[in-house]
Amino acid sequence: MVWLLPIMLIGVFMSTSRSAILALLIITLLVTLKGINYRDQKKRLVKIGAFGIGAALIGFLMMATLGKYVNLDSKFIEDITDRLSQEPIAMVQKALGQSYNINNLGSMDWREESAENAYRAYMNLPVREQFFGIGVHGFEVRNIGHGYNAHNALLLLLIENGIIGSFLYFLIVLGIMIQSIVRKNYSPSLYVVAFILIYGIAQNREWTGWTAFLFIYCIVAEMQLQKYKRREDLYALSLERAAIKKKNTA
Repeated sequence: MVWLLPIMLIGVFMSTSRSAILALLIITLLVTLKGINYRDQKKRLVKIGAFGIGAALIGFLMMATLGKYVNLDSKFIEDITDRLSQEPIAMVQKALGQSYNINNLGSMDWREESAENAYRAYMNLPVREQFFGIGVHGFEVRNIGHGYNAHNALLLLLIENGIIGSFLYFLIVLGIMIQSIVRKNYSPSLYVVAFILIYGIAQNREWTGWTAFLFIYCIVAEMQLQKYKRREDLYALSLERAAIKKKNTA
C-alpha cells in the first residue's frame, strides 16, 4: 500500500479536483489530530506522515520524469497548475470584490452559474415539490440545469428529495457517524464517509451514490459487531464471577 501512495497522489493531482484535494487534506488533519491524543500511535503517525511526504515527492518526480521521457505536452502540466492555483485565487478575489482575471476562473465560473441555476430552480418549484422533491434524476429529466449539472450536492439533494428527504438523509448519515464517534469506532469506513461528504459538496450524486451507502452500512455493521463483542465479554465475565462465587461458597 505504501508503494501505491505516489501513484494514488498523482491520480488525485492530475484529476485537478479541488474538492478531492481539500477532502484529502481535511481527513489527513483529522487522522493526525486523533493520533496525537494516543501515545502508542504517535510513533506510527510519524512513520505514516513521513511515508506520505515521501510519496508526494516521489509522485511529483514521477510526473516530471514522465513529462520528459514521454514527451508530455507542457500545456497539460500548465493547465493542471492553473486549475489548482489560479482558479481558486481568482474565485476568492471575486468573492471579496477585488479585481481578478476572468480568464483564470475557468470551470469555477460555469460551476457557479450552474449552482445559481439550480438554486433558482428550487426556489421556483411548487411548495409541495420543495418539501417532497421531484424524484431521483428529476434534475436531468426536467432539464433544470439547461445542459449543466447542479455541481452542488446539497441543492441537488433538496431538488430531488425535498426538505423532508434531505432532513431524513442527514438524520440517518450524520446520526450514524456521531454514534460511531461516541462509541469510539474510528474506523476507515468513518473516514471514507467523511471524505465523500466533503468531496461531494461541489459534485453531484456522490452523497446518494451506492459507494457512500456501502461504507455507511459498513459503519453500522462495525457498531453491531462491537455490541455483540461487548455482550460476549459481559457474559464471559458473569460466568467467571459465578465460578469464583461457587468456589468460595464450597
